[in-house]
Amino acid sequence: MESAFAFSGASGIAVGLAAQDLVKSLLGGVVIACRPPFKPGDHVQTGGFTGFVQEIGWLNTVLALDDESSVHIPNSHFLGNSIVNWDRCGYRFFEETFVIRYQELTSDEEAPSVTIKRVQNEILHKIDAVETVVQFKPKHVQPISFACTGLTFKVTCFATSTSNPGQENGSIITAIMDGIHSAGARMSTHTE
Repeated sequence: MESAFAFSGASGIAVGLAAQDLVKSLLGGVVIACRPPFKPGDHVQTGGFTGFVQEIGWLNTVLALDDESSVHIPNSHFLGNSIVNWDRCGYRFFEETFVIRYQELTSDEEAPSVTIKRVQNEILHKIDAVETVVQFKPKHVQPISFACTGLTFKVTCFATSTSNPGQENGSIITAIMDGIHSAGARMSTHTE
């Protein structure tokens, strides 16, 4: 009889601990329903994930990531972690990396640092001309690492939120490519 009580007590503790995550996620779902920090279609960033809210359930929220995959985030996550809702800000964060060939950065006429600065300035100039890029927010073009075929740059800026973020991204990427071309450089491909 004593072993039955011990077993039921241990089982109760195990079930209680297992149910704890379920209750936290359900509570998170209630909080999201009562005070929604986002809605389906919003572009959000939380816990290392950036994407568009596809679905909000009682237990989890589904984000469509930029790489076309999706992630199910337990709603308990939103109780203790920050959420950036780019759509509520009126603008969203843009980030893209690209590689410029080493041959384009070295020449007999100027030092590589001068060429890099020229590429940075041309890209910034072309990005400034994109209508959806927010002018009063910072824009950066930074070399971040060496790749096999060239120097990797990261471009970051903010764009106004519209109903077509893919088109916004395309305009910014086109401006980046125009800036590289205007600077007399070429992007590297993995096959070069």
